[in-house]
Amino acid sequence: MKQKRVTGWCLIITMLFFLVPDNYSYAKEDTVAVIDSSEASAIASELMTEATEDIEEYTEKDVRPMYDEDNQVAAFMVDFADEDESLGYAIVNKDGQIVEYSYDEGNFIEEMEEKVCNKRQDGKLYYIEPLNYYIETRDAGKNKSYYNAATAKEVKDIETVNTDSNDDRKCGNPSDNGEFITNPFACEDWNITSHTTYDVPGTVSWVNGVKTYKNFYRMSEFRSGQVCVPAAVTNLFFHYYRNYSKCSSLKDGTWKNVFTILYNKMGTDPEHGTLTSKVAGGIEWYCKTRKPKISCTAKTVKGTNSGDKVVAELKKRRPCILHVYDHNTYDDHALLALGYETFTSKKGNSTKKNNYIRVNDGWTQQSNRYVWGGCSGSWDYTSVSISTK
Repeated sequence: MKQKRVTGWCLIITMLFFLVPDNYSYAKEDTVAVIDSSEASAIASELMTEATEDIEEYTEKDVRPMYDEDNQVAAFMVDFADEDESLGYAIVNKDGQIVEYSYDEGNFIEEMEEKVCNKRQDGKLYYIEPLNYYIETRDAGKNKSYYNAATAKEVKDIETVNTDSNDDRKCGNPSDNGEFITNPFACEDWNITSHTTYDVPGTVSWVNGVKTYKNFYRMSEFRSGQVCVPAAVTNLFFHYYRNYSKCSSLKDGTWKNVFTILYNKMGTDPEHGTLTSKVAGGIEWYCKTRKPKISCTAKTVKGTNSGDKVVAELKKRRPCILHVYDHNTYDDHALLALGYETFTSKKGNSTKKNNYIRVNDGWTQQSNRYVWGGCSGSWDYTSVSISTK
């Protein structure tokens, strides 16, 4: 499966002068939206027809409004389909900016909607900046429930969702409403005196001058259970495979096959997960058994010094496996570390430094979430060096 979902905050499409009517759009909503659904459809079409040859100007489209916590239209989700086959989707905010788009794969919001609705009725879709989506469902008595489209976590009241809750006093973690750090700047409450950002080469791309983050596989695409470690390692190999021709043998038929081999070799238990002590050995074993063999060394290191060691590892132009324990959101979990944001800031005579590690967490295909290096709990990491020459 090709990984083509792209998120960009925000990819601005400057083609409002070339809008065309769309017979598949909703009527114009009576809200404060700057654009209407027909305009959103045209913006999405302009992008998607350039992104893939499978989508043409007159490909069938379905446009759905997405609301904010004040029940105003905040965005439109534009789906593209050929009969019953999904070709992709794009989300356009009310100002005419592409928030994210995808082609050659399913719509994760609609997939989650089908899952959480079950015997309940569909309701509205919600877009809460930045990049947070919620699904409303109703029972026979018209009682409403709300679910995070990425995690399926239920939210009691959409009006209480607060995306500004990511501050360092709360460990820079998602709140109980299921939000994630996607903008580390919003977590800094002191005066920033310096800022460094870094992305491992091959983990980002540029579209129309805007940086977008490459996608990876979700754990659920492999199997259910506590499978974060083999999923993270599979995504690590996927990174090398798609960026370096010498690493083509890392793929064993399909990526699900790769996951299964790692799952078995590292002794993963679907209820209890994988022992951290098994990770490095499993990675080296897999590389050495490839044909042709891949030169690889791996080592698991205890502690990260508030993320400093992970930053140093990423500076070597290579991702690593980040193990977090007792994390406020992830609990005990393995993530693929791909980049970082480091801030130095002052308040009066005091100075502090914060590291935010960019990760793919396996819960979604996105790689635009961050974990804060000063969080409670503890971190280890597995350093992986793979020869690409």
